[in-house]
Amino acid sequence: MVRELIYGDIDPFADLSFTQGRQLDLQGWNQNSPVFGEVIQRIKPDLIIEVGTWKGASAVNMAEICKKTSHNDTEIVCIDTFLGSSEHWFDHYKKLSLHIDRGYPSLFYQFMTNVVLTDNADTITPFPIDSFSGANFLESVDTVADVVYIDAAHDYESTYLNIKKYWALIREGGVMMGDDFVGWPGVERAVERFSKENNLQTQVFHEKWMFEKN
Repeated sequence: MVRELIYGDIDPFADLSFTQGRQLDLQGWNQNSPVFGEVIQRIKPDLIIEVGTWKGASAVNMAEICKKTSHNDTEIVCIDTFLGSSEHWFDHYKKLSLHIDRGYPSLFYQFMTNVVLTDNADTITPFPIDSFSGANFLESVDTVADVVYIDAAHDYESTYLNIKKYWALIREGGVMMGDDFVGWPGVERAVERFSKENNLQTQVFHEKWMFEKN
């Protein structure tokens, strides 16, 4: 498992003190799209990498789909700084969602709480790191993913680089998909550029986009 490569024999969920005073909060965007179930049932993934996880709503949804479809050994690695992006710091309302404690966001602990309260600590592996460093680490330990889901920064440059770096980690026959194709010009531009450069067909399902690696 990738968890062992990240943490060794340490269980990141061993100390549950972070759950004290916290309740389930799976606020997210588009986490219930049917595309998750369609991809998981078809690909039967052993490893899913989620780049940008927020409070874990999509990861929890994917974990529960895996368990319902008998893919009980699937590992979902969630990569996020849990610090928010610039859009959260510019907007007062969005900044509140970071749950800032003494100047520092506590979003990571809400994510961890959500994973524990939904009984998915056996499936979901937290990896609190920036997306580029995360990709470099996973590449260095020869990680090969079946599915990569990208839902991180929405600007063109970050999205394009995330697609490029994580595409290299996907096995032949695997899938890359992402969110926010509609309403975020930077995401759309990055997806279209990468698809053109690599002669890929972009499949679009409402807000989701998808590439298949053949």
